[in-house]
Amino acid sequence: MVIDDRGTRSLGASLSQVPWMKFRVIAEPNMDLFASDIRLRSFISEVTKLTVSMVTKECSEEIAVLVTTLMASLSNSMTTRVSLLQETIIEQIAALKLADTMTGCHTLHGIEDRFCVGPIRQREPIHTPVESPKHVQGEHDHGTHGLSLYLHDHHLDISKANWIWTNEAAHRKPGHPLLARPFRKVIKTEWAVNRLSITMACDNRYTLYVNGHLVGSGEVWKTPDRYTVEFEATTEVVVAVYAASEDITGTAVGLIACGKVWNTHEQHAREILFVSDGSWKTHSSSNLEKTFFHAHFKDSTWEQAYVVATYGGAAWSSEMKGAHKGKLVHKRWTGRSNIPDAPESPKAKVIA
Repeated sequence: MVIDDRGTRSLGASLSQVPWMKFRVIAEPNMDLFASDIRLRSFISEVTKLTVSMVTKECSEEIAVLVTTLMASLSNSMTTRVSLLQETIIEQIAALKLADTMTGCHTLHGIEDRFCVGPIRQREPIHTPVESPKHVQGEHDHGTHGLSLYLHDHHLDISKANWIWTNEAAHRKPGHPLLARPFRKVIKTEWAVNRLSITMACDNRYTLYVNGHLVGSGEVWKTPDRYTVEFEATTEVVVAVYAASEDITGTAVGLIACGKVWNTHEQHAREILFVSDGSWKTHSSSNLEKTFFHAHFKDSTWEQAYVVATYGGAAWSSEMKGAHKGKLVHKRWTGRSNIPDAPESPKAKVIA
């Protein structure tokens, strides 16, 4: 900075005339000239480039560390999963029976390939869950029977079910009056379901309802009936059966069923299986409560179903035939003067 001495002396002389005043000189930069200085602009540009370079380098280093840590974690997780899967596969292979390996194959869930080729595929594979079935408590489920959860498709097997009736079956004798009794099974789930498949038979007649809607009827116990019903998604499914026995010459009377519920909107649908057993509810009375099949019917005063026999036991020792599509009904039955007709209700949406 260059200061003119003459101007300074003149200014000093002027200020000396007012000794009672104090003066302060304030210098302000000319920002226009300052900003247009080429050297300054070049300096700021270099500083900016250096700063960006340093920040970019630090960010890249931090990201590299995070990616490395994440990949290591994923690698450890995959190693653990693969190890568990290998152990499961080995356990399942060890559990296979020689007869099954000779004539068919098991599906080892968790992997897509099936260990069977060529003519072996002529036999339908047996589906075995990776995990043991997780028990899911139903409203009327007692002990470990009633409901089971499977994470993979599982074919219905009526041989796992039981013949059930009211406690009257324990003391029935030839010539006993004809019976018509209601049965209910409430299936509660932790997630919404919208499909039910059921295979069932009755000695002698039945009418089936699902969630308050009429599904079908049957009367040939040696050939079970099969139905698949579609309904609005819900976490509570009510299976109701109006069953009747017309056999007055023997003691055989019973109902048998197995089924599953699931949600068709799930990519890997979880299925809840159920069978006829002591968890079902029934009522030993000839005074039929005509709303028993409704979803909100209260059956808390009803008795637990009586297990007459397991599949193939008692009067049903002869083998049952394969299930076929059940008979859809458009009106109630029975047409018998001494057996009340099944209650009227809207028809269910039966899709198979």
